[in-house]
Amino acid sequence: MADVADAFMNCGLKPHNWKNIVVNVDINNLNHNLAYVRLGFGIRSAVRMFQALAQLMLLIIRQECTKRGFAHLIYHDMSYVDDSSCLAKTKSAAKNWLQVWKDIMQELGMPWQQSKIIEPSQIITNLGIICNTITMTLSISQERVTKALDLLQSFKDQKIVNLKDLQKIQGYLNFICTVVRFGKLSLRGLALMIKKLNETSKENGWSAACHHRISITPRVVNDFALLECLLTCFNGIEVTAPAKYPHAGCSPAQSDASFYGCGWWVQGIHGAISWKDQGLKIFDNNGDPLVSTAYVEALGLLELLKANAPFWAKKYVIIQLDNDSLVKMMIGEKTKSEQVLPIIAHCMGLIIAYAIKPKIMHIPAEKMIFADPLSRLSQPHHLYKKKQSQTHATLFHNTKKRWKMSHKTWIRPKASAPSLPQALELGKIWTTLQSKSLSKSHLKKLKISKKVITFQTHTLFLKEV
Repeated sequence: MADVADAFMNCGLKPHNWKNIVVNVDINNLNHNLAYVRLGFGIRSAVRMFQALAQLMLLIIRQECTKRGFAHLIYHDMSYVDDSSCLAKTKSAAKNWLQVWKDIMQELGMPWQQSKIIEPSQIITNLGIICNTITMTLSISQERVTKALDLLQSFKDQKIVNLKDLQKIQGYLNFICTVVRFGKLSLRGLALMIKKLNETSKENGWSAACHHRISITPRVVNDFALLECLLTCFNGIEVTAPAKYPHAGCSPAQSDASFYGCGWWVQGIHGAISWKDQGLKIFDNNGDPLVSTAYVEALGLLELLKANAPFWAKKYVIIQLDNDSLVKMMIGEKTKSEQVLPIIAHCMGLIIAYAIKPKIMHIPAEKMIFADPLSRLSQPHHLYKKKQSQTHATLFHNTKKRWKMSHKTWIRPKASAPSLPQALELGKIWTTLQSKSLSKSHLKKLKISKKVITFQTHTLFLKEV
């Protein structure tokens, strides 16, 4: 890693621009206008301007590395404003890259800050993120964790905030949560507040700056309580390739669900559950579903993990789902539904507790030949297709019989105790915060005033598992 000292001050301004950057100061009781002749801090466009220069310098460095014959040993290099870094295959390659950086900076007249230069190392801190190539993990430095916790607490203490406050904490937490397992799932409430405030501003013709204030919703307070737990207990993600992990020893696991029940399959070992037997109210009095498809699919995944997590401890396993939204939520690309998040909290608690390395992937429903019929065992017969001559139980029995002719049933290893048992409390924490674990919240009424915008929520409670 390398750092340019006083980066902005190394960029001269043309004389005709001096008049645009003037500071008025009092010297001996007389006002004087002092003009910057260099790019100054506090100018909105300064970061963007220097970043363009940094990208140009990075291209020059890459050309020089190629010229010196070691560019193929550089995995990754980057320049972010005044910070530059590279990841190399060998220590000598990293050392050569740093020397090239120094040579280019000296040629360009850019002084570096010696205290911030890090010689080739396997553990470095870049922008507050600790990169460890020994354990192959990324984590947030304790300084950043402490700052994030203080920021969360001060935010909750304010109770009423403006758009600038919301955007400030959202930007910081988004960056922090890039390396906190499942951290971004707890930022959805904040995103909804910003979205609603922007919509309200647009409807009322308010300026983009929007100095109107908004009261913090209970959902955000609960989200931040969960995020505090994640920051404290589960800081850091593993970036080791799946091949580095011991395999669970079983073929891909499947879970599928319908509005009547769920089923899961792992190489001959399987289970089926009826929501009615579990005491879950999935339909209203008119027979319409109270929950989404992703919701029951998440419940199916939870049952799969409950049954098999102790046998997958510290192992790599492939889990197949036919619901694309749930897959994206589990891999952190999407936070679609507030309704599904409590179930995902339970799922990620099991994954973290047993240190499972899952590869969750989407497959078409027609390829879900084991879990699909299992999930429909509790489905009423009058809903079967007219041309279907077999019940789902018979269909599954025949499919399993054909499978057993050329496959062996998975022999489960000895069940392991959770290596991080406190993670099992993650779902319970969410349950406590949300009053009920299976709940669907709707923004029902929005009161608008020029000073305060308050949200009132109506919650439809479902019976707890």
